[in-house]
Amino acid sequence: MELEEEKKRKLIKWFIIGIVIIIVLWLIITFWPSENQKTALDDYIHKTATYKASGSGLTSTLISINLDSEDASTINQEIETKYNTAIQNRYQQFTYTASLNKNYLSVALITNKINSATGHAYSDIDTYTFDLDSEKLVTDDELLQTFSTSWEAIASSFEQEMQNFYQEELKSMYFLESDCNYQCFLNSREVTSYEDNLHLFVMNDQLMYYRPFNIFSRWNEEDFYRYEDFLFEIRK
Repeated sequence: MELEEEKKRKLIKWFIIGIVIIIVLWLIITFWPSENQKTALDDYIHKTATYKASGSGLTSTLISINLDSEDASTINQEIETKYNTAIQNRYQQFTYTASLNKNYLSVALITNKINSATGHAYSDIDTYTFDLDSEKLVTDDELLQTFSTSWEAIASSFEQEMQNFYQEELKSMYFLESDCNYQCFLNSREVTSYEDNLHLFVMNDQLMYYRPFNIFSRWNEEDFYRYEDFLFEIRK
C-alpha cells in the first residue's frame, strides 16, 4: 500500500512538473521576439543612403520605412524623390526624425534649405503616421479624433507659442516693444495664419505638431531660436 502511494505521489509530482514546463515553453514561444518581430525604431526605419554636398558640407540621409503596406511603399517613393531633389542642390539638406509609439509610428521628413547669399535657412516639413497593427497611414482627421482635439485647438496652441516667444524676446532685449510690436514679430516669423503649415506627429503616445517658421531678422533673432526644432505640444 505504501509503495502504491509513493508511486502516486511521484506521478503527481512529474505531472505538475510537466505542466509547468509546458506553460514555460508556451510563454517563451508566445512572447520571445522572433527574427521578423519589430521591437525598436531601427526595425522600422532603415537608413539606405547618405550624401555629403561638396562646398556646403550638408549631409542628407535617405531612409526606408519597413512596413508591409501599399501606403508605406508610396511614402518610400516620395521619400526617395524628396531626397534626390535635395541632393541636387548643395544648399539643401534632407533629414528626418521618427518616433515609435505603442500604436503608431510617426515620421517627419525635413528639408533644410539654405540661402547661399545670406546663409539663412528655413525648413520644409512633412509628417506621416502609420498604424502599427494595419501598417497603413493614419489620416490627420483620424489622429485628431483619436486624441480628442481639433485643428482649431492646435491653431490656438500655436498662437500661444508665438505670444510666448514674443514676450521672451522682449525680456531678452532683442528689441523693444516700441521697435517691433506683436504683428511686426509675426511678420518677421513669416506667420500670416496660425492655421497654416501644421503637421501632426505622435511622440511618447502624445499628439504633437510641427510648425516651422522663419527665425531670421535684422535683430539677429536666430540666436534665440538656435535650438528650436519646431515641434510643439498641444496646449490645453
